[in-house]
Amino acid sequence: MNRKDDPVAPEEVTLSTVDESHFEQLRELYAVTWRATYEDLVGSSVVSDMVAQLSGPAVGGMAPAGVQVFGAYLPNGRLVGASIVREAKGVAYLWGMYVLPPYQRSGVGRRLMTAATDSLTTAKAVEVRVLKKSLGARSFYEALGFVVIREEDEEMFAGVVERLLVMACSRT
Repeated sequence: MNRKDDPVAPEEVTLSTVDESHFEQLRELYAVTWRATYEDLVGSSVVSDMVAQLSGPAVGGMAPAGVQVFGAYLPNGRLVGASIVREAKGVAYLWGMYVLPPYQRSGVGRRLMTAATDSLTTAKAVEVRVLKKSLGARSFYEALGFVVIREEDEEMFAGVVERLLVMACSRT
């Protein structure tokens, strides 16, 4: 699908929380965006293993209890983006910020970030971890005011360790 072929303008995309009744759409969103985002960076077999985990409860752990999931929906109800945030001890942790490729660079990601951060009550800072190899993700978060605060190796998936950038943004 190509955005220019889609009659819906990005500003017509509505944001709302995602509940369990939409988890199947969330699984589909992750499967598509993970393949588009990670296959060239970590390999298709790793991504296939990651996608297989989505069938588990709470979308394979991507939406456990205590997190807030925000979705970007087309007027027809199709989920085109999602962000997940959780507050703990004055810090909000963002993960699972994904937008379908045709809607990237359209403002949907920024709107999802705003929805996630506007929902925060106690966090003084927001942190996100991105693959060091993912220049697009790093650029996106830097444009939103995030800075790299450290690098770390993390097991993304059983036996798959990748170098991550921990990026943070103050909420003053």
